[in-house]
Amino acid sequence: MLLALIVGALAATAGWMWLRDDGGADESASVLGSTSTLPLRLPGDIDDFVSAFEASRTGTYRVVGRLELSEPGVDGSERIDVTIARRGADSVEQWGTSLVVALDGRLQACERLAEGLTCGAVTDAAPTEGDIEALRSLLSGPSPTYELFVDSPGCWQLVATSSPAPAPWGQTTTICFDAGTGAIIRQTTSSATGLRTFVAQEVSATVDDADLSPPTE
Repeated sequence: MLLALIVGALAATAGWMWLRDDGGADESASVLGSTSTLPLRLPGDIDDFVSAFEASRTGTYRVVGRLELSEPGVDGSERIDVTIARRGADSVEQWGTSLVVALDGRLQACERLAEGLTCGAVTDAAPTEGDIEALRSLLSGPSPTYELFVDSPGCWQLVATSSPAPAPWGQTTTICFDAGTGAIIRQTTSSATGLRTFVAQEVSATVDDADLSPPTE
């Protein structure tokens, strides 16, 4: 279930309320800081947001952070360590014991179990352009699925115009991008199934070949 949730989120990762003070990324920069709440009264520019989202899918960066999942009526939350390495269309993403590997146009999901690494079938990775256009369509037209708002540079909020809202953006999603690398540095998505929050703790503009090596064990 967790892996399915993560793969769905990767198709359009979303939801953030925080930016670094200097608005950019050093070679290995800390991105922990204060939080600012986005109001819902400043319309966002769709082209600007879509361009920022596209940069997060095509940039070069390595992000280390944590994902927190909480469900309605359930005490406490689940915390998952996250590492994302991306160089253009190639990426290796580790979400706890789950891995999603996209290399050379091929996609594979794996899980680290007690007996070792278990991987699913290798499939063709969906073109990034399709995800970009799908996102734009949710925000466009006479009756958009989401309204877009913005507060500070690099941060947007999507608010569903009806309920229930489609995955993976949920009822509301707030998302902030790092100005230097394009990486998503904070994501909060609220839906009927609960709250999903990711916070980047480190962002680096350097990605080594080892960061993009397929998992072997």
